[in-house]
Order: sequence, then structure tokens, then C-alpha cells
Amino acid sequence: MAAMSLGFSYAQVPTLSNSVSFGDAASQISTGTAVNPANGTTYSTGYYWGSPSFGTNVLPAPTGGNGGEDRNIYILKLTAPYSSSSVVWAQSIEGDSVLISNSIAYDAAGDVYVTRQYQRCCNSRWHDI
Repeated sequence: MAAMSLGFSYAQVPTLSNSVSFGDAASQISTGTAVNPANGTTYSTGYYWGSPSFGTNVLPAPTGGNGGEDRNIYILKLTAPYSSSSVVWAQSIEGDSVLISNSIAYDAAGDVYVTRQYQRCCNSRWHDI
């Protein structure tokens, strides 16, 4: 049996330099963020129920008819410095089931990629896409 011990040392405690809230805390869950370190452009994804507002963008409520259990995915693009007016755009991915995004990435051309899971009504099995 082998044992390994790792120690970590930090020169300073990180500090929060900026934060901003979007939407309604009761109806959005953030699951992924990707930041361009060169200019601070940030892409964020998560899932929601209800009809949240991100800046001036209002996303549609899920309409799958699963008794309020539906979730849609949101994708945001923000620019630095971050404020409630830094939302460039907000998009939703809608379906007739529970949709949950897992992560987000972007490429040099500005294309955004999101991974997700979905669950159909009354079926407890998750399906990866």
C-alpha cells in the first residue's frame, strides 16, 4: 500500500473583485462559465424555470406540460466590466422535458458549445447528449 500526501500553500487569499446578479435567484441555476482572459468576455450557462430576465433579455418559460417540472437551458454572453448592462445576449434552449446544461466552451470564431442532459416526463432515466 502506498500513501501520498500533498500540501498546498497560497501566497495570498483571493479576493472578489466584481460580482453581478442576474435573473431571479429562485429560478436559475448556473452550471458553467467560460472566460476569455484577453478581454473578459464571459459565457455562462445553466438552467431555469419561470421566465427570467438577464439584462433586457426576458427568456420564455418552459412549456412542455410536465406539471411545472420542465426546465430550459440559458446561455449568456457578458462583457467586462460586469454590470446589469453587460449582457450582450441571452438565449434559451427549449424542449418538452427537463433540460440541464453541464458545461460551456467557446472557440476563436466566437462559436459557443454547451453540453446538456435531458429527462422526459415520468421517466427517471437521464440521457446524455
